[in-house]
Amino acid sequence: MKTALVGNSAHKWAFASHFRRQAFGWRSALPIQRLKEAVTEIKRAARTHPLLAADGAVLLLEKLSLALEQVDSSSGALGSAVNRAIDVLVPIIATQT
Repeated sequence: MKTALVGNSAHKWAFASHFRRQAFGWRSALPIQRLKEAVTEIKRAARTHPLLAADGAVLLLEKLSLALEQVDSSSGALGSAVNRAIDVLVPIIATQT
């Protein structure tokens, strides 16, 4: 798991353990919920530690594809949730580059 330093301690993202390779079955409800939780965690960190939040956003985007590869996305709900998450995460990353 990737950790980032905050002050003198390493920060561990709670969402990181949820987004591992093939972590979800074919149903899309749980991945959508976990994605919302991850974005909320990153947004919360962005208030006080913008660089840490940008690091978390990149970590989430790295893990996303592998975690969601088996999920049925025929309804479009998962794609919409991912697009909304990206819309929130890109500005967080862009402010730190």
